[in-house]
Amino acid sequence: MHITRRNFLEGAIAAGFTLAVVGNGNSVYGQKATRDFFPVPVEVYSQPLYSVTAKHFEALVGQIFSVSTAEGDVQNLILTQVKQNESLRNRVLGSYGESFSLVFENGSRDRSVLTQGVYQVSGNGMEFELLVVPIGPEKKQYQVVINHLSR
Repeated sequence: MHITRRNFLEGAIAAGFTLAVVGNGNSVYGQKATRDFFPVPVEVYSQPLYSVTAKHFEALVGQIFSVSTAEGDVQNLILTQVKQNESLRNRVLGSYGESFSLVFENGSRDRSVLTQGVYQVSGNGMEFELLVVPIGPEKKQYQVVINHLSR
């Protein structure tokens, strides 16, 4: 059977329209849409990262943080920016709490690039395991996103 491009587009538009009108948006392909967050595991409450805020880190801009790899290599990163990630959608959905990101730059002469991964990050008496993501055109900056959102 040969399907023309026109027939394909007509069928796709009709299917999308049917889904929008008939479907109530609560399930697509058998998946249920929920607006609930995953429950926070009890052991997280004792972690220092659970209680820090953007204000804690704003006071540390310019400070050096050490990032340790699983192999034991250490790289020094400078905290250069703390960005608040505010979303009107989160407020409309009834979420509260804080979401922010930390931007680091490679502070050592060693210009090796960290790959995206979970690293042990320590500095100023704090120690965390964080997902560090390289950003920027040269991948010499790194970003960490911290979400403290709940309902």
